Amino acid sequence: MKGGQSKYTGHCCSFMKDVRNIVEKVPTLPEDLDIAVVHAKTTDNPLLASNESFQVKRERLTDNLRVLARFHPWFRAPGRIDWNSLNSLPENGSVFDRL
Repeated sequence: MKGGQSKYTGHCCSFMKDVRNIVEKVPTLPEDLDIAVVHAKTTDNPLLASNESFQVKRERLTDNLRVLARFHPWFRAPGRIDWNSLNSLPENGSVFDRL
């Protein structure tokens, strides 16, 4: 495949068009995405809801966003971090039902 990648490993996001609506504020909630394609690494777990990829630990995400707000100029701008969206995430649980 000329000019493309044929294999991804780990966490990966590919975007085919303008991503401003996704990155203007973080985090983007699952229900605010136009489309999400999820592919399990193995086929022996058909219940994706139990997949750890859908687990959220809000405190960990909050801590990371606070560090970004402190040290990264883009995140210092008012409104970049959507604290209401962040607080709507589970403390420690799955967001599968919000896809």
